[in-house]
Amino acid sequence: SIFYLSNIPEDKGGWGQGFAKLSEQDRIREFIQKGEFCISRLESWFRYQGVYQISYEGLNTRTEQELRNVLEWLGIQGADSVISKTIARHSFKSRASGRKPGQEDKASFYRKGISGDWRNYFDNECVNAFKTAKNGRWNRLLLDMGYEDNADWGC
Repeated sequence: SIFYLSNIPEDKGGWGQGFAKLSEQDRIREFIQKGEFCISRLESWFRYQGVYQISYEGLNTRTEQELRNVLEWLGIQGADSVISKTIARHSFKSRASGRKPGQEDKASFYRKGISGDWRNYFDNECVNAFKTAKNGRWNRLLLDMGYEDNADWGC
């Protein structure tokens, strides 16, 4: 979100040039403190009952199976050709103008196309802020979603 919010215009929800000029770690800390809208939505979406939960990580590592699982959950059968076409059309490489996953463009919505890259931007201060801000809500959600196994994680 820190890359996205620093690149989109303020009238479209961006946080402006002052935010964009901060270091990445300072943007992370500011987002953690001021991102109530985001943590509230994430908590609500993750805890909402009766939905199929899917993650970027799952789509990235088990693309075909994850899409098949979604279609099965929706009651749609026999869509293998649709899955293959969908994967080809919406892959990172096709969406990011030919870049391969790992080739970063910080100004693009399709920034890097890999999982877990957030760890490369967190320093000890970011980790501490994430664990303690909003009475620990960020950290609880991280654990509930399975991104870390215990509350004593670090980068």
